[in-house]
Amino acid sequence: MIRSSVHGLPRIGPRRELKAALEAHWAGEHSAEELADTARSLRRENWELLREAGIDLIPSNDFSLYDHVLDAIALTGAVPLRYGHRPGAVDLDLYFAMARGTQDVTAMEMTKWFDTNYHYIVPELGPDTPFRLASTKPFDHYSEAKELGIETRPVLVGPVTYLLLAIRGGLPLVLSAPAAFAITAAMLVGVGWPIVARGVAAIVRAERQQAYVDAARAAGAGQAYLLRRHLLPAASGFVRTQIALLVPAAVLAESTLSYAGLGFPDTQPSWGTLLRDTANIGVLGSAPWLLAPLAALISVVVAVTIALGAELTSRRVEAIDSGSRVSYSRFHVHHIDRCG
Repeated sequence: MIRSSVHGLPRIGPRRELKAALEAHWAGEHSAEELADTARSLRRENWELLREAGIDLIPSNDFSLYDHVLDAIALTGAVPLRYGHRPGAVDLDLYFAMARGTQDVTAMEMTKWFDTNYHYIVPELGPDTPFRLASTKPFDHYSEAKELGIETRPVLVGPVTYLLLAIRGGLPLVLSAPAAFAITAAMLVGVGWPIVARGVAAIVRAERQQAYVDAARAAGAGQAYLLRRHLLPAASGFVRTQIALLVPAAVLAESTLSYAGLGFPDTQPSWGTLLRDTANIGVLGSAPWLLAPLAALISVVVAVTIALGAELTSRRVEAIDSGSRVSYSRFHVHHIDRCG
């Protein structure tokens, strides 16, 4: 059964009601309660519109008074120390102080959401950044919709997105090529290595139960010999296969991250930054074929890497099959000669 869903609806209102209410509140003409009433009315209209449209998975917490990333900062209590926030809830005054600043403290930095005109508040993370539940907004909005008889699915800024946006905002304007490579490589390795590690562990556990390993162990082979001659060679084919898959995946991931502004900075050349630069000069509409050389080069590198990895894997498997039998036979004959 196919179910329909949306990530959210525009929150400003059909007649820009939220914008007017915010400006009136900031000017001291409307109270916090009046602002909350306007926001509540807009949320109700959106939920009822989605219900009447037959949407199965209706979102809640998609509404924000200022910015979704700022909402995540308030939710996690990661308030910069300069605001003097003590443990407890992030109230409306502190929320807008982080967004707009006050006479005594500067606002948090804003930057563009990728290549759109939308700007978000950049999280400021450091060794002294506290993390604690400091807002009940997702729970309040869910309960609010529940009281209207509307079941919703809360939407949140995920932890990976939150961290990447904080890292991107905290990077210096100019990174050296080694530093940019190290940061991007660390991100990609951190995602890929658990797959290889779990696979190698499973293969080693399975190989330890094989008859030829039991025979070698009964003949007096030690753990180091078994690991070097049988277990690790058996897992090497899997490792080669995973490398053959992970390298092209890393190429595509780096290109995607750099194109989206989360990988190499503009000052460092990479396939992703070249694609972004090409898109930024407005050629996609008038001359999209200019992207063809870069896209073809990436595709060729990915295809060649996969083919090379497959060939190396097949040859290694053949070598393991013959080498394991020969190594066991030599060990067994040597053991018999030594004992006999």
